[in-house]
Amino acid sequence: MSDQLSRGERAQLRGGGVRPAEDASTLPLYAEGCAYGDVNACVNWGATVWTLAGTGQLEATDEAMRCTMRVFERACEQGEPFGCGMFGKGLVTGLDGAVEVDLERSEALLVDTCERYGLFPCDVLGVLRRNGDFGEDAVALADEATQRACDTGYTLACDPLTP
Repeated sequence: MSDQLSRGERAQLRGGGVRPAEDASTLPLYAEGCAYGDVNACVNWGATVWTLAGTGQLEATDEAMRCTMRVFERACEQGEPFGCGMFGKGLVTGLDGAVEVDLERSEALLVDTCERYGLFPCDVLGVLRRNGDFGEDAVALADEATQRACDTGYTLACDPLTP
């Protein structure tokens, strides 16, 4: 299990104008947007903190990492698919011990949000299944989730399906 973002997650951020692996200069802008109620800005703030902490470019306390999880959870509750995917992944990784790992909750959340939204939650579900994070029985279901991500417009998920 890795705390690093997948290629698709990094591309999702770059597509939104964020280059999280390069520097933290976007964090104040995302924080301001989040303060004004922009859910997408909140999720991008959390994803940038996660990325920078994971690459050693930002020292993030456990409390800061727990905050990112609250941001992802609230965004998911508001129907933001990227937030759902990030929250589900965080429940698997535990963010280096900052939050409790809950595989059962993660899988249930990702299955539900994959069915509801498609897109990024399906991609995360496919990756985690393929990695065996939800057990050996789930590995066989990985391509189905990845295909749904691709079919619902998350084009970054289509690459692994290309022979």
